[in-house]
Amino acid sequence: LGPSPIVEAAVPAGDYLLRVVAAERPPVVHAIRLEREGRHACHLIVPEAMPAGCCYVPGGPVIVGGDAHALDAFPATRVHVGGFIATRHPITNAEFIAFLDDLVAHGRADEAARHAPRESVGGVTGSVLGRDAAGRFVLRTDGEGVAWTPDTPVVQITWHAAVAYCDWMAARTGLPWRLPHEVEWEKAARGADRRIHPYGLRGLGGNVRDWCLNVWRPEAPSDPLSLDAPTDDALRAARGGSYVSLAPMCRAATRFAAPPDRAFSAVGFRMACTWPPPG
Repeated sequence: LGPSPIVEAAVPAGDYLLRVVAAERPPVVHAIRLEREGRHACHLIVPEAMPAGCCYVPGGPVIVGGDAHALDAFPATRVHVGGFIATRHPITNAEFIAFLDDLVAHGRADEAARHAPRESVGGVTGSVLGRDAAGRFVLRTDGEGVAWTPDTPVVQITWHAAVAYCDWMAARTGLPWRLPHEVEWEKAARGADRRIHPYGLRGLGGNVRDWCLNVWRPEAPSDPLSLDAPTDDALRAARGGSYVSLAPMCRAATRFAAPPDRAFSAVGFRMACTWPPPG
């Protein structure tokens, strides 16, 4: 479309991917759908910077759900989603162990043990991780004979453990890290025009499923989204396909529900943060 400012531009109806580039700033990608004789007004913020390993999803309206081939999808619903960033990849074993070891180092060993990945072998539940002589957590082979590696996504952790990691990162970095709301997750996966992964996040259709911030509800949320972590025991939303998922489960509109105190072998998480941060 050319250099800014662009007050108005006439283009044919269709799907568009706007790429906004400013000197010494990360590029911004914005997916839009223009209906016949329709109008789309947007005010794009080009952030000065953002943390390494993150993707920026600009704010704006999005239609979530409406996929008849997805499982438990929302009905097609238009929702406004504010700008946010999300980690490009799920949190890894190495990153999660750094969190657990820091808890131990600060006298919170019981909390670390509670949040560590757990598995059930022969009806007995225990930690997937080992401990060295200094009490630090170490990777080992799990009960199914699978060797856990540093750079693979952490799984077998509860929703509460994922939230605790986000809170820990928020305290360390000064940024309001949290889990993504499932509507944010779907926008990151589909864009505003339902294309596939326009913003560069990885593993949204496979690898591991992601815990999401919100309580699972059958109806689509209304504006504005609540981005406060719930405190009750209601089912939490989870999104995404996984390495054990059939094709319908990998569709971006497919939704899952799970108890927040349960852990699963194909469920991990990634972090999100409102961007630019409030204040």
